[in-house]
Formats: sequence, structure tokens, C-alpha cells
Amino acid sequence: MKITKILCLWVLTLFAVTFADEELYYDNGIAHDTFIMGQNGIYVVTKFSPSQYPAKLMKIKYYMPKVNETTAFKLSILPADLDGKPWDGNDLVEPFVISGGHAGWNEYDLGALDLNVDDDFFFVLSQNPNNFFAIGVDDQEPISLHSYDTDC
Repeated sequence: MKITKILCLWVLTLFAVTFADEELYYDNGIAHDTFIMGQNGIYVVTKFSPSQYPAKLMKIKYYMPKVNETTAFKLSILPADLDGKPWDGNDLVEPFVISGGHAGWNEYDLGALDLNVDDDFFFVLSQNPNNFFAIGVDDQEPISLHSYDTDC
């Protein structure tokens, strides 16, 4: 996967991630808005920093205000580079498509990936070709400086 640019710092809630011993999330419990994914080349990136390493990824949670039978998005997992930014081109696993779901919080099991991270990492959400969908976002603390997009 190649992220050609990350232009904006956004404060948005996309994911919660569960490790063997903890759950990290950037959500204050109040839904604020949605972000429409409708163009190829648009990426939304969220950084996670587990409290201890190595940390085994177990599941990801994401909020979708509505879905239909064609709802799908591509998920990539990237390590952080030495500057703490996404290390583009060094995917921790091959990008994969998540499809379906229901309106509200959805959960996807990552345990089969058997992926242990030993540093900060990023979830990168991108549009699956020819598929429009909305992802829940939040613009309240404590989520600042963790999420970015390329649509600004």
C-alpha cells in the first residue's frame, strides 16, 4: 500500500483496538459526525500506542452509522517510522477487505493474524474500489494528535 500524502491532522474516532491485556480507544462516548469515504486515494489513519510491548492484536472495533450489503473498506496496518509517522510501504500484514456489518459499533477479529506489535502502529482505512460508506468520527478530546486523513 502506498500513501501518497497525509495532509491534515484530524481529530476523529475510527477504531478501538483490543490487545491481550488492554483495549485502546479514542472515543468519549458521544457520536459527533461521520466521514464519507467516496473517492479512491482517500485514506484515514489512526495511530495506536500500547502501554507495553510486545502487544498481540486481538480485535478492532469501528463505528458505522449505516451500512448496506455492499459496504466494504480496505484495512492496512503500518508500523511507525523513527519520527512516529506511518512507515509507508512496510505493511505489518497484507492489506485486507472488511465488508458488511451493521449500523453502530462493529467488531472484527484480528486474532487469526497472530500479529504482535513492538512499537506504535497505525490502522489505515481506505476505500474499497467503487464503494461509498461513512465511518463515525469524533472531534472531542482525548483523540487529538492520533488521526489523520488525506481529504482536506
